[in-house]
Amino acid sequence: MSNGVQSNYVSDAAMLSWVSDLQNSQYGQLKASMDFETTRGEMLQDLATIKRELNEATKKPDGMIQLNDDVKAFLEKYDGVPEFQEAVDSVKAFSEATQSKADQMTGLPEAQAKWDAQPPPDAETGDTPGNRPTGPELFGKEGVKEWTDTLDAASDAANHNEQLAMIRINEIKSTIDHGAEVASQLIKSSNDTSAFAINNIA
Repeated sequence: MSNGVQSNYVSDAAMLSWVSDLQNSQYGQLKASMDFETTRGEMLQDLATIKRELNEATKKPDGMIQLNDDVKAFLEKYDGVPEFQEAVDSVKAFSEATQSKADQMTGLPEAQAKWDAQPPPDAETGDTPGNRPTGPELFGKEGVKEWTDTLDAASDAANHNEQLAMIRINEIKSTIDHGAEVASQLIKSSNDTSAFAINNIA
């Protein structure tokens, strides 16, 4: 017969089930957070590579095609990720310039072949076909410094966010550890209760 008083009793089994569900949820959050931090690390490495290639592009044109390939790959991989938007915008700022330089480098062998195939200078007029194509003009140091400064700012922001994320990851780990401790205590309590009951029966 009910006396109308609600009981707040929760069985050990129910409590263990709740702890297990909580831990599963926390493990899912932990994995997602750690996977994202791995991606952030890759993004920072890709950003550093592009910065190095930009600086090299002020000295020689040979790496223009590789630089452009890396710029396109960066934008394809990270554009649309809100957390990386500052880095994406900083790379977009010079993506058209790298594409133009890469196109010139790609067409250089054909342009040189056409120049080489021209007839020799006219003996009477002395007309010459001009200078042999040598590739695109190098990036100016001032322009590249402006671009790399924006890359540095994006890297600093990403590193700061990474530190905040690691704090969150440690909080999740702490919650999981606490849940494991609670579960262990519940199991021990349940075992102690069962042993007591058996001893009393015996």
